[in-house]
Order: sequence, then C-alpha cells, then structure tokens
Amino acid sequence: MKIINPKIKEDCFNNEEWLLTNGIGGYAYSPLASHHTKAYNGLLIASLAPPTMRYNVLNQLDERVVIDGKSYNLESYQYDDHIEDNTALIKEVIVDDFVTYRYEIGNVYIDKTITLVHGENTVAINYHVVSNNHQVNLFFTPYFSLRDHAARCNKATIPCFSVHERHLSLIPLNHKDVLIRTYMNTGVFNKETNIKDNLYYAFDCVTGYKELDALYSPGYYNVMMSDQETKDISFVCTLDDANRTAREYLFDEVKRKAMLVNTKDPIKVRLEKIADQFIVDRKSTKNKSIIAGYPWFSDWGRDTLIALEGLTLVTKRFDDAKSIILTFAKTIHHGLVVNLFEDGTNKPRYNTADASLWFIHACYMYEQYSHDTDFITKEVYPHLKEIISAYIRGTDHAIYMDDDFLIHAGDNEDQITWMDVYTHGKAITPRHGKPVELNALWYNALMIMAYFSNKTDHDESYGLIAKRTKKSFADKFWCEETQCLYDVVEPNDSSIRPNQLYALSLPFPVISFELGKKMLKVVDEKLYAKTGIRSLAYDDPRYIGHYEGNLDKRDLAYHMGTSWAYLMGPYIRAHVLLDEDKSQARELLQPLLETLDQNCINGINEIFDGDAPHTPRGTVNQAWSVGELLVAYEMSRI
Repeated sequence: MKIINPKIKEDCFNNEEWLLTNGIGGYAYSPLASHHTKAYNGLLIASLAPPTMRYNVLNQLDERVVIDGKSYNLESYQYDDHIEDNTALIKEVIVDDFVTYRYEIGNVYIDKTITLVHGENTVAINYHVVSNNHQVNLFFTPYFSLRDHAARCNKATIPCFSVHERHLSLIPLNHKDVLIRTYMNTGVFNKETNIKDNLYYAFDCVTGYKELDALYSPGYYNVMMSDQETKDISFVCTLDDANRTAREYLFDEVKRKAMLVNTKDPIKVRLEKIADQFIVDRKSTKNKSIIAGYPWFSDWGRDTLIALEGLTLVTKRFDDAKSIILTFAKTIHHGLVVNLFEDGTNKPRYNTADASLWFIHACYMYEQYSHDTDFITKEVYPHLKEIISAYIRGTDHAIYMDDDFLIHAGDNEDQITWMDVYTHGKAITPRHGKPVELNALWYNALMIMAYFSNKTDHDESYGLIAKRTKKSFADKFWCEETQCLYDVVEPNDSSIRPNQLYALSLPFPVISFELGKKMLKVVDEKLYAKTGIRSLAYDDPRYIGHYEGNLDKRDLAYHMGTSWAYLMGPYIRAHVLLDEDKSQARELLQPLLETLDQNCINGINEIFDGDAPHTPRGTVNQAWSVGELLVAYEMSRI
C-alpha cells in the first residue's frame, strides 16, 4: 500500500501516477491527483476484443460539492490556455488494490474509491460522504471520450443516449456495437449536454503529439444529503451486465487479490499483486496471455515468454502459465512463434527470430517449477520439435542453421531481434548475421530438447548439435579487443551491448566462467546503470543517454544507450552464478525496487535514461521488467 500526503510531498502530483487493470486488457490510468497529461488517461479504458482494441470510454467523473451553499470542484483540468487546479482539497491518496482519494472540506469528509472489476469492462466508484452538520449537495457529471485509447478528438464524439431513472445508456456513433451503461444507487439524473474541449495533455505535447482533446457528457447525477447523514454513493460505468454496488465490487477485488499472495514477505506480496496486472484472457485463442506493458502495448510473444517465469512460475500460477504456453503453441507458423497480435485485428505477426527459442526456454522453466512433465512431453513437445526442425532447414526472415551449427537471421530491413526499432522504412539496429543472444538461446534450446528427448523419443541429435554449437560459439564470439563477446558475428560487430549476458545467464551457459568473469567486468563498467542495463556502452560514439523528444528522436535512442529494467534479470543471474553472493544481488536490485514508489505507483517502467539520474521512461508498467525483478528478488531471498 502506498499513501501519499500532499502536505508532506507537495510535488507528488506532478510526476506520479496510478494504474488499475481488469484482466482482459482494459485499464484505468491517471496522474496521482492532477489533471490528465496523456490521451491514455481515463477511468475506464475498455478492451473490445480482449486483450486488444482498447477504447477510452469514461474519461472523468467530474464531482462538484456544494456545502451550505458554497461550491467546490474536486477534479482538475488543463486546457490550451489555462489550468483548473483543485488538488488543494485532497488530503491524501491511497494506492493499493484500488485507489482512494480522501477529500477534506472544512469538516465534511469524502472518500472516493475507484475499483476495476476483474474480467469485465466495468469501473466502480464508491463515495463515502460524512456531512457533519452541513447541508451537502453533490453533482456527478460523467465525461466520455469514446475514442481509441491512443487517439485524441478535436471535436467531442456525440452518442445516442437514453435515461431510465438513474440508469444512463449510450451507443457511440463511431462504435455502434458498443453499449455503455452508467448507474447510481441514489440521486436523480438530469439531462444537460456538456462539452469540455481544448483539453491539453502536457506529456503528449512533450513527446510530439500536440492535438487537443474533447469530452462529452449528456448530463449529471444529483445527490442531496441532510446535515446529519453518512452515505455511500455508488457509481458504476460498464459495457457488461454489471448490477452490483461499487462497495460489493471493491470487496470482491480485495478478496481476489488476497488469494494471489503466496508469501508474507511485503516486497514479494507487492510484486505478486503487480504481476497480476499483466495476465489477461486472449479471446482469439481462448487461453491466457500477457500484456507487454501499459498503457499502449498488447501481448507480444517475446515479452510474454521472457516475463512468464517471474509472473506465473515464481508466483505459483501454474495453470496460467500452462494456458499462456498453449496460446503461443497454437499460433506457431513455419516454426516461428508469434511476435505480436496486431491491436484491432488480432492478426499474428511473425517478425522475430528469438521468440521461438524463448518459447522452448519457457516450457523448460515451466517443467522445472511445476514438475508437470506430462504436459510438456505429451502436448507441447511436438511443437518444440517443429521449431528446431524449421531452424535447422531454414525458415522465414533468413533464419537458418549455418554449416558451423550457429543460427543466422535477418536480411534486408528485417528487425527480428528484441532491438527492433523500425522507422521511415529502415531498421535502426538490424543486427543481421549471427546475434549473440540468439545463439546462446539456440544452444539452450538444443540442450532443453536433449533433456525432453530423454523422456520421450530418445533422439540423440539434439545433444550432438548442441556440442558443435558450443564449440563454434567459443571459437567465434570472443572479442579479445573488448574483452567481451561480439554482439553479432559474420559480419562481426564488437559493439558492447547487454545481449552477451544471455551467454552466461541462461540455464545452460555457453561460455566458460573464466571468460564470463571478464565479460561481466566490462558490463559492470560500461552498461550497469542502477535501475537497468544500458543497451549500448556509454563511451560508444553512437551512445544516446537520454530518451526524450518526439518519436523519431526517441526511436534513435531506444537501443542506443537507453537503460532497460528487464535486463537486470540476466545481469543478476550472471552475478549470482559467478560470485555466489546473493547479498550482492539484493544490493543491485535496491535502486530498481525503489522505483515502485516513483513514477507509476506499484509499477516498474520499461526503460530509463542511460545517463543519471536515470529518469523513468517508456511504458509505466512493463511485464518483463516486473517478471525479471520477481525472479531476481526470489533468487536473492533463497
């Protein structure tokens, strides 16, 4: 639980946010207490084709409180020419399984608690109001965006709507298949068209998106209280058949979250609850998947399979892990695991060389944690054989096993490794040839196949190819000049990057401990950046230490020095393997753990600036950042 008191931390409203999710890709997301700064902000961003097609439904619920005839607005807004700042009325904000704002106006007290309903596109907001000898009149005006969650509307979208007592129904004209309902447990709804336009989003403007936004409301709810009354006022906005009060939804969510916890360690409790935000239902496969990051990513194959160990295995969510494995097993094409499902169409895209090998790794880790060998050998093993066969004979994107038993990948403008920025028709870091992490994963995949083959068809070829692969790796990847591994061979690229960590940190290391110690020393000196690992050495002339500006500028920095939180996972694994000192792992983790209270409360950012003070950037809560932190934290506790 995080409690923020603005009287103690006056600047907290400017740089901190909260995020709630609903298990099907939808979310609620807002700055802690100030006006919205991004198009993604809102109280109900629904997923129309779980977990994709995110649609900003309810942007704000505007509250006005009249006490003994004097009016107070509780919400804040920034327009293109002025700011309505009403944060002074907030006593504190509590961020936990839900978000509670506490307002104090004289001796009238209002607790506003926001809950997202798991498995539904429903937001429930409970107001606990204590009048304390005052006449209190409350006005609640729902403002709707009715747009894609990444878009902005210069002109408000006007829906069709109807009112029946306290129930409001809306059908957006730009999405006629969507029925939105709001209802309250008390008060009266009054029809009155309201439009807020010229809304200015400061963060979006800084990152190159300068469009203004507009919101629409068909009216307001009015609730009157006597001077000796305490009342719970329930507001619900839903795309489903929700018919309960906000307090009932709140209690259900608290109980559900409590059932997820498998430890008494307070840090791990917090991380296990954060992990839950990413695990979602995928409608197209009728199984689970993992959202790569909030607010803008959908579920990506590579990200999912890297994050799977921490989010589902360390947390003992084995059924979810199995379901996720089936999602990606069902979509294998030409030996390739899907890279991403396109937002909107759910069409799978296969532009990745490493996701298939991460899939084999994920299956092995599932078996190691759960001891459910039958699931892998009877249901998944044929898919693993298909992947290996495709890589040996060759598949899409020039992926094939060469005569030296190493894997080649990529041609033209393919972006098939995790360093995948593609802009203006060009891959920024193509890395064509034989990338280091791809071949470390290939060796591990072969060793894993030898392990599973011993339990099934006793095919000795996997072990034989693995031996040849390891020898070629040792012969070709060590760079004497840099005292670490080439990032790519054939053609050789001696850029000092973090990808080499996987040669040591995967279950089956492909380099000797002697070379590993030399390599790790270079990584310590040139790539370690406290909250993450830089994507390029700081003394490389191409290094960019700040991830900022418009999209073109940010794309150039993304893999050219920007620090990545998830890479702390392989970095700490490597240190534990070589140093056998778990106290050092805890020390290395501490700066990243501290970010749980810095940007998005209860979230770990995707990336940070490579240069100090390592400002958090990118998505505000990233699956593989949290997953790898969970693995590393668990490793430091054992």
